Amino acid sequence: MAASEHEWEKLIQRAGKFLEESSAGLAVPPTDLVFESAKKALQVAEELFPPDHPSVGKSLRTLAEAYYRDGQFDKAEPLQTRALEITEKALGPDHPDVAIGLMGLADLYKMQGKYALAVPLCVRLLAIWEKLYGPDNPELVKSLDDLAEFYVQQGKYELAEPLYRRSLAIMEASFGAGHREVGLRLSKLAGLYDVQGMYAEAEPFHKRALAIKESTVGRVHPTVAASLNNRAEMYDTNGQYAMAEPLYRRALAIWEEIIGPDHVDVAECIEKLAAVCRRVDKQSEAEELEKQAASIRAKRQAASGS
Repeated sequence: MAASEHEWEKLIQRAGKFLEESSAGLAVPPTDLVFESAKKALQVAEELFPPDHPSVGKSLRTLAEAYYRDGQFDKAEPLQTRALEITEKALGPDHPDVAIGLMGLADLYKMQGKYALAVPLCVRLLAIWEKLYGPDNPELVKSLDDLAEFYVQQGKYELAEPLYRRSLAIMEASFGAGHREVGLRLSKLAGLYDVQGMYAEAEPFHKRALAIKESTVGRVHPTVAASLNNRAEMYDTNGQYAMAEPLYRRALAIWEEIIGPDHVDVAECIEKLAAVCRRVDKQSEAEELEKQAASIRAKRQAASGS
């Protein structure tokens, strides 16, 4: 019996639902059901429609997404590329479905470390979103952040900075200066300055990011510990050991409370604190901390049987 358009719609909806649930971190049917629906949808689309029909493009993109989620990037890439070509030809270069295709292919390149290939796709994607939503809409933020990250990975920090700053400005204007998303962008800018050794520029962003995290998730939280650790490392690297020490101590106290005193992350934080103690001439405390960290690592190694 010949396939019908209704059958294709059911298959593509089923595969899309599985992938949406996977993206949301919900319970997902076995992967083989996702592939079965996506592959069958493509087969039916190719039977029903011309090879450059948007429905063929959508089916290719859905199967590519399944391979992407499964880590099979080599199989996903040609499907995503062909889907983008079809969609662009059928719907025009500025259509929202073209933007979705650009995003999918850019994400694929990102996962493979092909940042130079991802950049022009992200530039095009950003231009489409700007036409659709205007220059100050939060819908632009992911593309701005992604493009900035691609530049960072290539060491093009001067190109990343204005993108992160624009992303920060959009979030502040949209949600207010104390919003969690603002804190995330502040952390990105702080990290950008840290990697360039621009610690004076990084410091106010670290402080603001930490204050926002403490006000939104509380003082005892993994993200607060991470921010404290990042600021401590900044001071540590810059030779400001007296500034680093209390931050490492606060981060350590949070980690011990949240994940327990015998976790490897606790050992790592203790080792950093011990190194700082050595540098500020607290030799006896440094020695005790080093023993504590070594004991944790020995317990973890014994527990793993290695």
